[in-house]
Amino acid sequence: MKVNNIYKKKLILVIAIIILSLLFINLTNLLYYIAYTIDYLINRSTYHFKEEAQYKDNRLIQNDYFLTTFMNNNRNNRLDKLPRIESQPIPELSIQELTKENVEKVSKCFTEPFIVRGLIKEFDCVKKWNLEYFENEYGNIDVPAFSDNKTVSYSRNTSTRLKKCDKDTNLCSIREICDGIKKGEPVYVNNISKLFTVSKQAENELNLHKMSEIMNSSFFKKEKENKFMSQLFLGGKNTGTSLHCASNVNFFFNIKGTKHWGFIHPKYTSIIKCQTSEKGLFAISDDDFFSESENNPFLKIPRYEALLHSGDFLFNPAWYWHAVKNKTDYTIGVANRYIFDLFGEVPCISNNIFFSFLQLFSPSYYLQWASSYDKNKSTQEIYGTIVDKEILNNLSKSNAI
Repeated sequence: MKVNNIYKKKLILVIAIIILSLLFINLTNLLYYIAYTIDYLINRSTYHFKEEAQYKDNRLIQNDYFLTTFMNNNRNNRLDKLPRIESQPIPELSIQELTKENVEKVSKCFTEPFIVRGLIKEFDCVKKWNLEYFENEYGNIDVPAFSDNKTVSYSRNTSTRLKKCDKDTNLCSIREICDGIKKGEPVYVNNISKLFTVSKQAENELNLHKMSEIMNSSFFKKEKENKFMSQLFLGGKNTGTSLHCASNVNFFFNIKGTKHWGFIHPKYTSIIKCQTSEKGLFAISDDDFFSESENNPFLKIPRYEALLHSGDFLFNPAWYWHAVKNKTDYTIGVANRYIFDLFGEVPCISNNIFFSFLQLFSPSYYLQWASSYDKNKSTQEIYGTIVDKEILNNLSKSNAI
């Protein structure tokens, strides 16, 4: 009976999304979706990786042509006459101000970012974690690691390659990664779940259970603990992540070091040269948020910036564009991603109905879900394994260094 109710909910969801799409998505976007689907089917059946392709050119299966054509037209004409404006600080709440009403007000019902300084400073991960602790406790765990092969000052989603510490597995041990960071190498562990899927100790040290009483939010209640996927970020100075956005909300723990974050509201997506991923789970851009060049379009639109320090907490909403640059000798952070309940309180769809539309109607998205779902496994186990495997599979097809 319960299974039937789940299927009924999914059917209602599909019907609702179609209706919403017709109401809120204009004709151009509908045409784009048709083009996206055709292009997806053609490229999936005909595309072959070339030796010289690298990860950046792998994006051919991510429909760059159509997204560029339909969503980024006339950007320069629209921005040329606008003056440069200063960025604004990301809104902050103090620990004393953490009431449900204040959180919903400052985040506009969880659709805007906000920071709570020192919120997690007493958590085990903040007290214990550093490079030496990682080497001793988790040093033998192998994870994918990125190394910047360009002259840019920080690693990019679309131009980084897998650092080949082991010729057979394309993996680095956490011990090797920590050693590389100490030597000043631009190595970066980015969005990797494996530490938390294989080590219950590491997962427990995040103290996610404490967030329920601290945040006064139902996100962290016992019955919803299974909806989180945690991902590790570990890197040296000047590593980071280029401009991107994703379909789920992120309760980010800044555990060690200082990170420079930049945010752009989803409503400015039309001036960002970007593309969605194959499954519609995220979107990426080659645009450099932190560039001081006069040609940087983001200097002319509203944007947020902030420095996160050890013990700080950041709420990163769904589909909000953001870029990150690491400022200290090393940084450790964890993204605790809430794998959304479409009928729950998290507004993952509303920030970008168009991108959500592409995800929910991506054939690859449902094939992945159908092949990976296991009612006996946690969200961390299911999604963490999928994401890590996808990163490794994509990068192993390009030339590793």
